[in-house]
Amino acid sequence: MSVTMDAALTAYAAGDFAGAAAGFEEALRETPDDVGAVSHLAACYAQLGRQTEAVTAQTRCVQLAPGSAEARYQLALYLRGSGWLEQARQAAEQALMLEPTHTAAQALVMEIGAPTHSQAAPQQPSALPNQVPAGIAQPYGAQPGGMPTYLSQPHVEDSFDLRQAARDIWSVITGPNAFFMQQVGREGRKAPCAMILLLAIISIPTSAINYGKLFGWPLAVGILILGVPVLYLFAVVFTHISARILHMVAGWFGSTASLDSTFRAYVYATAVGAPMAVIMLLFAVFSPMSPGFMPGRFPTPPPITGAYAPPTTTGPGAPPPIAASGGTLPNAGSIASVLALFGIALVLELAFGIWMLSVLVIGVSTLHSIPSGTAAGVIVLAGLIGSACLVVAMVIADIVSVAVIAAMSGRS
Repeated sequence: MSVTMDAALTAYAAGDFAGAAAGFEEALRETPDDVGAVSHLAACYAQLGRQTEAVTAQTRCVQLAPGSAEARYQLALYLRGSGWLEQARQAAEQALMLEPTHTAAQALVMEIGAPTHSQAAPQQPSALPNQVPAGIAQPYGAQPGGMPTYLSQPHVEDSFDLRQAARDIWSVITGPNAFFMQQVGREGRKAPCAMILLLAIISIPTSAINYGKLFGWPLAVGILILGVPVLYLFAVVFTHISARILHMVAGWFGSTASLDSTFRAYVYATAVGAPMAVIMLLFAVFSPMSPGFMPGRFPTPPPITGAYAPPTTTGPGAPPPIAASGGTLPNAGSIASVLALFGIALVLELAFGIWMLSVLVIGVSTLHSIPSGTAAGVIVLAGLIGSACLVVAMVIADIVSVAVIAAMSGRS
């Protein structure tokens, strides 16, 4: 998010709507398709009493995010404020088509009521905006009674599509700012869950190969078969819990975005882990790890001699000799290679972790329309709360385990 956008959001939060409008207009000259900037500009115009310009800006917002029920509801409010009751009712009904439980849109439709003859062709607003910021479409309703121009915009359906998930991963990696701007207004969790499954499919072979080298390939096959669904279910539950915590904290800072938006921001930020999963898979395939590294596979050490040697027992009743197990001790060169690989892996994991946090900041900032600094603070605070909850859960689990063991000991 640009410095201009951050300054505009700060002014908006402080109630300086004239300054915020100027900032959003400047931001839109740089990035005309920034849905968050357009939406906030419309809100500034409405606060300043410039209803026609609010309609203009919010229409552009709906064009950029045709699947957002909230965007259409806000357009309905601005249309009503401009006297376009029939168009306001239509926009509110379209919001209900996208989100039937949108109670505010339901109330607005009931307030406006059924269409009448006088509403069918409303009068042109008294004045059109003199200056339209760069990137904003022409005013809505330039032809009285005409249908909105955004109706021809395609609606992006939320679907569980692994191929689309692969394309989304590439989009997040190559251009997170543009990707999250496209996500503004999109609802649903099927697409993010498809990405979770794809990341699980990419990650599981690494564990299968590592455990196969150490414990045998039948175990590797079992991990491949059972690992993906188990990891997927665990990741979905963990992500929902984490997203709810993040969403709660974002609400404390004034965010009004939906939980679906928070869930999408959290999941799509993990897309940068796909390259790391591929790198770890290559490490697993080409690392020198072999069964000889397992302590249980080491050969029997040479016998102890000298003063501390055990007495030799021969003849009848003597214990059978201990057979040496197979395998070879790893040499110093192979140990150094493994340590070097693990060191590189730790550095890469740290780098990818920082990358993921930066992408999460972009996602939360864009989808929640809050400054980048505030988004970073939200993420840090949510992480602390999540860690505290995990510690409390572990303590409770330990207490319950101790109580169960004590109860069983008492019975015996």
